[in-house]
Amino acid sequence: MKRNILLLAMFIGMLTCGQSAIAQSSTKQQAQFSHVMKGLKLDKETRDKFRPLLIKYYDEIASVKKSHSALKDKHQKADDEGKLTDEQCDLLFNSKHKQEIDELNVRKKYYEEFKKVLTVQQAYKAIRLSNDKVK
Repeated sequence: MKRNILLLAMFIGMLTCGQSAIAQSSTKQQAQFSHVMKGLKLDKETRDKFRPLLIKYYDEIASVKKSHSALKDKHQKADDEGKLTDEQCDLLFNSKHKQEIDELNVRKKYYEEFKKVLTVQQAYKAIRLSNDKVK
């Protein structure tokens, strides 16, 4: 009986921690999303067409950043201690360079997609606003 209660408590604790991390990520993305939408000042019809594109854009950008972030996290301790090997430095540099190229390609792709729904000026502003750091 005690074992079951302990397992249940652990399970609930794990769920709570997982939801907290998801909520933080979601909150940050929501703030960024709101920043772009507020900055564009779109009418309802255009906003409804643009919203799914912007969500897909953020998902692709996050996907591109994920691989470099994982590699960076893997070598963080060595970096903090100043003990990165030459190979690790090359690996991290090349990974970051690839990430930047991939991000640029995603931005180019979605700039063209945004122009199908928005004016050229609005598409440009949407990409610019989506790159702003939002707290």
